Amino acid sequence: MKSKAGHRTWPVDVSPSKVARRPRDHWLNDVCPACTGRAYESVRGQTTVMSDIACRACAGSGTRAVQAPHKTLHLIEDMLEALNATSATARRRTVANLKPRPLMLCRALNLPLTTRYRRGSEK
Repeated sequence: MKSKAGHRTWPVDVSPSKVARRPRDHWLNDVCPACTGRAYESVRGQTTVMSDIACRACAGSGTRAVQAPHKTLHLIEDMLEALNATSATARRRTVANLKPRPLMLCRALNLPLTTRYRRGSEK
C-alpha cells in the first residue's frame, strides 16, 4: 500500500493504512442507515410501509455518503471506484461460469448432440 501511495503521489501527511481502511469499510457496508437501503422514507409508525418521499439522508440513492476529511476524499473515492470495478468484473466472470453449457451436459449425461448444440452451428 505504501508503494502505491508513493506511486500515486499522495500527500506525505496522509496515512496509507487509514486511507485504505475507509473505502474497504464503506464498500462492505454502504447501506444508508436511515432508510436501510430502500431509498424512501418509511410511513410514520409503520417501518415496513414506504412513502413516496425520497430519503433525506441519502437523497434517494439508498447508499450512505463517503465520510472522510476533505484532503483524502478524492483518494477514497478513487479506491471505491477500483473496488466497484473489480467487483463487477468478478460478478460478470462468475455469472459466465455458471451459465449452463449444453455440450458439456450432453457429454456428461451421454445424450446425443442435437444440431442446436453442435459447435459451429449457425442457430
